[in-house]
Amino acid sequence: MGKRIDRAALHVVAALALYLFFAAAFRNIWAAAACALCAMLCLRHALSGLTGRLPQREKRRARVLAEVERWALLDMQAAEKEARALLEKAYPGQTEGAEIVMALRHPQGPPLDISALLDLWRGRADGRLIVVATARADPAARACAAKLTHPAVCLVDAERLCALLSKFPPAASEAPPPRRRLRIAVSRERAPRRLLFGLLLLLMYLLLGNPLYLGASLLTLLLAALGWKKPPVPRRLFE
Repeated sequence: MGKRIDRAALHVVAALALYLFFAAAFRNIWAAAACALCAMLCLRHALSGLTGRLPQREKRRARVLAEVERWALLDMQAAEKEARALLEKAYPGQTEGAEIVMALRHPQGPPLDISALLDLWRGRADGRLIVVATARADPAARACAAKLTHPAVCLVDAERLCALLSKFPPAASEAPPPRRRLRIAVSRERAPRRLLFGLLLLLMYLLLGNPLYLGASLLTLLLAALGWKKPPVPRRLFE
């Protein structure tokens, strides 16, 4: 009962704050009430979707970790086949001519170090080598992999493997397509334009004093910042 009262009080405070904001912007009671109502409905829809996505994200992460553990228990040939299929799906055409070698270790075991990486690299034919490890690689091994040549090495450790499996889940574990939701595209390509547009809106707010320009500016600058966020999965195997 107490949680319901707190939730109702929070809704009242949020509705009042939104009404005062739009009343100051439009100088009209009915327009402010209508905008506050629409904003409350949109905010409630967004928050309900967020609270529903968090448990799903944890379940998806648990499934991905279980999939990596399953790979660690496969024989070398079966694991290599699944790894090649995953990499072809994530990087179409980029694995052609590259040799894939597996480092099958339990994900919770010791990380892949430089010695293990060099043992996999030595004696390989010149070209490109993809090392897929089911355990995390330590920073020294990652730095070493970037410097190796003849063959050049792309290291896909458990951390990157989890990101790939999360983005490209196996066909057997793919869930039915979710309901279509309103999504705002956030990309690095659009970030510079959104940054410029957000700064222009901020300048309009400073010149005219209309709080709507401030709200639109902050939202646009937030989308621009999200666009510059580093993607979890690199776009290319070999740089």
